[in-house]
Amino acid sequence: MKKPYEHKAPLIRKLLKANIDGLTAQTISMRLEADERYIYRVLNKMPDAYIAGWTEGRYAAAKWRVAYVPPHCPPPPKKTKTLRKLQHGNTNA
Repeated sequence: MKKPYEHKAPLIRKLLKANIDGLTAQTISMRLEADERYIYRVLNKMPDAYIAGWTEGRYAAAKWRVAYVPPHCPPPPKKTKTLRKLQHGNTNA
C-alpha cells in the first residue's frame, strides 16, 4: 500500500522535471488542482525535491526543483545509522 503522499509525488516530480527554473508550491497546486498545504507536505517528504531559490516581490515563495538521481544510486542511510557513526566515529580529529 502506498503512503498518502506517494499518490501525487510522481505527478509533482514530472512537473518539476519539465520546468527547469523550478515551480512554487502554489503553482503546482493550481496545475494539479490540489490543496497547497498538501503539496508542501508532499514536497517536504520527497527525497529528491529541494528549494532552488526564492521568488521576488512582496512575499517570497520557495521555488522547488528535483535532483537527478541515477537509477543505480543506493538510497541514503537511515538517520539512526548516520548518527551512530558520528557519535562513535573517529575521535582523533
